Amino acid sequence: MAWSRPALGALVALGLVACGSDTQRESGSGGSASAGSAGQSSGGSGGDAGEHSGGSAGSSSGGNAGTSGGGSGSTLLPGCFKAPSPDPVIKYGDFLTDATWNDPHVLKQSDGSYVMYASASSGFADPIIVSIYRLTSADARSWSLDPQTPVFEPAGAMESVETPSVVWFKGKYHLFITTYPDQGDAFGYHLAHAVSDDGIAFSLENERFVVPTGNANDFDGLIVGEPAAVVVGDELYVYFTAVGVDAGTMQSRQVIGLVTSMDGSTFSAPALALTPDPILYPRGDGYIGFSTPFAALIDGHVQLFSDVANDKHDDYYDADWLQVALQLSVSVDGRSNFTQYPDPIFERGDFSWTKREIRSVAVLEDTDRVRMWFSGDEIVTRDGAGNLSFQPEVWGIGYAECLR
Repeated sequence: MAWSRPALGALVALGLVACGSDTQRESGSGGSASAGSAGQSSGGSGGDAGEHSGGSAGSSSGGNAGTSGGGSGSTLLPGCFKAPSPDPVIKYGDFLTDATWNDPHVLKQSDGSYVMYASASSGFADPIIVSIYRLTSADARSWSLDPQTPVFEPAGAMESVETPSVVWFKGKYHLFITTYPDQGDAFGYHLAHAVSDDGIAFSLENERFVVPTGNANDFDGLIVGEPAAVVVGDELYVYFTAVGVDAGTMQSRQVIGLVTSMDGSTFSAPALALTPDPILYPRGDGYIGFSTPFAALIDGHVQLFSDVANDKHDDYYDADWLQVALQLSVSVDGRSNFTQYPDPIFERGDFSWTKREIRSVAVLEDTDRVRMWFSGDEIVTRDGAGNLSFQPEVWGIGYAECLR
């Protein structure tokens, strides 16, 4: 869930992976940033009008962000977000026994209520089988499971399905997910695409919607996952996180890619959208890049949210890959020149229940505020003798907001 797994840690810990050609498909994709589809409220534009879609965004090219956001013209700043409560609003085991709630994506409906799509498994049995659930809320903070069963489950070659992203486009709900045949093989991760008329009953359209190229020198050569769908004018954009090898450093790096579609069925070839600023996140300090993107059109700018991944071994948690902060980047057109703010929105140490990981941010611009949800955990800690201790109940989805 949001790639918080040993398989990815083992892969990126390899550091040097050199094979294949030097060709990299890193040109940005076209498209202008604008509000979501007609009749829908975008999870980043449109407030509470209409039904819902998952935010508005574009792409950037090349990771050329600066070191401050002050010149961007946007008034949405990382420091604006505050958590009304230090505790998660959805906890481990809520609604279903041992449910591991993660990867929220929230939409607003025409009646003013909210819908959340989220990943969950039943505990941490091996293998972990993850499905997609739908929850509803009247206030964006108190949630109920609706329906009681998953709206999308793994089938066939899918061992699990996770990291849901849902938008309304061309008269249907489009669901994009991460899936894989074997959780332990990160090279087998890919994106799948499903559609629905009501946002509840989804049918699979394409089980292998985006896959890694297999060429390590491509930005998406080794791993792809964690889609972030958004309607931009008349186009559907789907961002995703990807791992390849940086030709300059010969180290693995994690970036944000993009595919686009005019009809919701045929998509462009993947293009590189955003790379981490090496000044803000030096590879030498273990920062491999960005994970779990989410985009929104706010203040006339494309706001691209993500979490920050680090693959330097963490002695306390005995982990080789962890998501350690929530990051915001901004662009006027959403296609290039993203500015990465120098300060994170939150770091994992900001809450007692996210000390191991903070991840999977999602936002929704509402009437008088920008709402935010994020996941995290402190499931591994050390006892008084220094031994690793597993506490699965310290896990959940948190809430924050930026008052406007």
